[in-house]
Amino acid sequence: MNLKIENTILTGCSTYPNEITEKISIPEEVQKICHHTFFYFQNLKAVRLPSNLKSIEYGAFGNCEMLKNIQFPDTLEYIGHMAFLFCKSLEKLYLPEHVKHIGYGAFAGCANLKEIRVSEQNPCFTAIDNVLYDKGITELYCCPAGIEKIRIPETVRKIRKFAFYGCQHLTEIQIPPSVEYIQTGAFRDCQNLKEILIPATVLQCENPDFPPDTLVSVQGKSGVMTYRPCEAHDNETASCLVLEKDFSIRLEKKIKYDLIFRMFFAGLFGADDYVRKNFSKMFRFLIDNDDTEKIRNLLELKNNISKRNIDSFLRYADENQHSDCWEILYNYKNNKLI
Repeated sequence: MNLKIENTILTGCSTYPNEITEKISIPEEVQKICHHTFFYFQNLKAVRLPSNLKSIEYGAFGNCEMLKNIQFPDTLEYIGHMAFLFCKSLEKLYLPEHVKHIGYGAFAGCANLKEIRVSEQNPCFTAIDNVLYDKGITELYCCPAGIEKIRIPETVRKIRKFAFYGCQHLTEIQIPPSVEYIQTGAFRDCQNLKEILIPATVLQCENPDFPPDTLVSVQGKSGVMTYRPCEAHDNETASCLVLEKDFSIRLEKKIKYDLIFRMFFAGLFGADDYVRKNFSKMFRFLIDNDDTEKIRNLLELKNNISKRNIDSFLRYADENQHSDCWEILYNYKNNKLI
């Protein structure tokens, strides 16, 4: 095996991944393993790390699917983004005292990971029921793939990027009202997660990559709005609209307006302003589709309703022969509009 070492830094391995032995021992002089050094070394089952190692960089052991055992030295301080991504045979982790940085997705997609433990002397991280948090239990870093149910502690404010990536056994999760941020890809590849409730307290929810058929419920000021990512053609667009409030996103008009109206009636942030600015256009769309239920709901709310636009909608319904909509508008004008 040909390792390239420069001034205590392991910069690469010139051996082809499929030629690597099942076990390797990294020389004691190494203090840093550079990014992608052993990426995709699929025959690798065990690694002996040097006793003075301080840093494992981005993707250093990514896709080492046979890697089952690894013991971090007490000197380790830094574990980079996706350092052990898709190490599908990895079962247990113990994080020593001096680890102070863990990048996003460091252990994502580790399909057989069941146990995460942290040194009690570590000032930066802790583990509760094998789930990795910062020491103050305000950020959730990593959930092992073997977990089936989780109730997130009520001190957690942020669910970090790729925190539940590859948790294919996860069927139930309770997110407390303390959570304010859910980062990108947090629930990617959680294929058995059938439903989830996003509290109204969540201020920023980047696309979490829910599975297509997951029933996502989002709390608003006036109620709960539900949707499934598969309502949009690419499984991500609906979540970008609903959770990221990206109203500029391109979607088939019927799908887009239906999602926005559901957001509006539940009182989700941003929907009220969008409906107000596009009210006439969206109301005519309801008439075109004979959506009498939403028309009644809008009239009951009385938001954006005036004698002038009711007259305009009556003429539009009459000209386009939508008699049921016309009747609702006519009765509203005569009985409720002052």
